Amino acid sequence: MAATVFDAAADFIERSHEAGDWHWPQTLMEDLFYSDELEALLPSIESRARRSTPFRRQLAFTGRSIGGKGGPAAERFLALAREFEPEFANELSG
Repeated sequence: MAATVFDAAADFIERSHEAGDWHWPQTLMEDLFYSDELEALLPSIESRARRSTPFRRQLAFTGRSIGGKGGPAAERFLALAREFEPEFANELSG
């Protein structure tokens, strides 16, 4: 079930990028981070980020804006987000 919801959220993030809307994708990405299913979703998150620029961008922005949750899954999510920050450095600094 979590993977199906993730795929729908990732598709929405990509469509929203094309439309120039960032509000709801940010909320969805934060929901993924705070989800009890984060550990199970990490492989899908990483796979999607590696093949989708819009998803990667949103991941980098989310990594900059969230915090407060510890644990190995949260740390891996944030490390993945930091990995993609250089690609969007101009946008992140503005």
